[in-house]
Order: sequence, then structure tokens, then C-alpha cells
Amino acid sequence: MHSNTSTKKQNQKGFTLVEIAIVLVIIGLLLGGVLKGQELIENAKLRNTTSNLQNFQAAYYSYQDRIGTVPGLNGGTTGQIDGSLANTDSGSFFDDIFTQGFTKTNDPQTDFGTYSAGYETGITGRTDSGPTAGNFVCIDGITDDGIPQGIDTKLDDGNGQTGIVLYLDNSGTNPAASAYANDGTNSYDLCLDL
Repeated sequence: MHSNTSTKKQNQKGFTLVEIAIVLVIIGLLLGGVLKGQELIENAKLRNTTSNLQNFQAAYYSYQDRIGTVPGLNGGTTGQIDGSLANTDSGSFFDDIFTQGFTKTNDPQTDFGTYSAGYETGITGRTDSGPTAGNFVCIDGITDDGIPQGIDTKLDDGNGQTGIVLYLDNSGTNPAASAYANDGTNSYDLCLDL
């Protein structure tokens, strides 16, 4: 009788708790690695976009030093880049800095939206004494959570209503500076004051 019970136990097949625990640990490690990899990719995109904005700002001032006027004037003398946030016909800005060798392309790309540059006459709603009008380079249509604040934190003060980086609520043609609502439902234009 004793040997018959022993034989039954030897013929039974299944997973032990230790084996199941090992499988769960492996699955957890794989998921953790994938999620960390996605975070690294997003951080790299953020660094690249931040670097591009800094390069546009440097190109703007270098162009001014070399040519004696701001890029994107199309022969004008106002000091205002042709185009605005409402009318993003700002190709001449990017053409000018490309022609002088300050950028590698006259059609810059971003992972988060579309680049534009222009003179805006009505940036309202600021909570500091920064300019409400001026030349800006912008990324239009950012919807990714955390991107505007991430860029602002790297370049400025982390507040979309103050400093040289503004997040503009993309709800109208002349949007007011607004605090960033990190809920994934809003679209923003992020602008760097040149």
C-alpha cells in the first residue's frame, strides 16, 4: 500500500510553487526592462528636442552677429521674424539659419509636434514681467504628458507662465500662456523666447 501511494506521487505532474515563483520573477524583470527602455527613449527624445531649441536660439544670435539683422525678415527692417503663432509661415527663419550654416536642415523635425518661428504680438496671461510680444521659436501641437514641463525645466524655470519658455494652450489663434495640465487631454504650443 505504501509503495502504491509512492508510485502515484511520482506519476503526478505539475508546477511547484518555486517554479511558478521563478517564472513570475522572470516576467517581472522583462516587463521592468521594457518599461525602463521606453523611459530611456522618451528621455532621449526630450534631450534631443531641448538641444534643438537651444541650437535655434544660438543660431538666431549668431546670425544676428554675422548678418546684422535677425533671420527670417525677408528683407524687412522691423526686427520681427515673418510669421506668427497664428500664421506659421516661418520657413524663411529656418532657411536663413540653414543658408548661413547654423543648422543641418531648413526643415527641422521634432518627435513631439511641428517647429515654427515667428513674431507674436499678443502673448498674454504671463505671471512675470517677461515680454508679451517678441520673436519666438515654437513646437506646435505637443500632446505628450510631461514634455512641455520637461523642456521648460531643462531650459528655464519649469513654469509655463514665466521666463523664456512658455506653454501656450493650443485652443485659439492667439493663445494665452497657461499652466500645464498634465492630463493627456490638452494640446500645447511650447515657445522659446528669442
